[in-house]
Amino acid sequence: MLASLESWEAWETTLPAGISHAMLNGALEAARSRMVRCPVKIFAALMDKLLGFAQTFSIRVPDPAALIEIYRARVDLPADLMALAVDRAIGEWKWGNRLPLPAELTGFAAAEMIERARDLRKIKTAQRKALSPSALKLTTGQRSPTMGMTEAESKAYWAERLAGTT
Repeated sequence: MLASLESWEAWETTLPAGISHAMLNGALEAARSRMVRCPVKIFAALMDKLLGFAQTFSIRVPDPAALIEIYRARVDLPADLMALAVDRAIGEWKWGNRLPLPAELTGFAAAEMIERARDLRKIKTAQRKALSPSALKLTTGQRSPTMGMTEAESKAYWAERLAGTT
């Protein structure tokens, strides 16, 4: 997230000086990329680590492939947070002779996911506030400049118009 937005609160009416719509677009892309679900290969490797730990201590895993499918369907974490959750689960093992349930595994990275979601919402709010009312407001009797355009043309028009907005 942009450092200048760290102390900014969404209820504030103005953004910190120097924040532009283009900067917020970059921050939004970065925030979204930090929320992307763990790729399958990395997920499988991390589950192998968890299952290997369990097998070291003779914890029975009847069908590892089915188990990995169940966890894949239920654990929706980015790769770095999945790795963190697996490491924390191994480090704080409290399940005796069973694996942690998918929700328990997710819980080890819940605070970090909440923080990332908060950052994403904050950036989206800042984007809305970065738009001056005159950037989008039509004067009385004025037609929308995008009326009659295709969706792609309309998106291009607004992207170009908003690129210069601070």
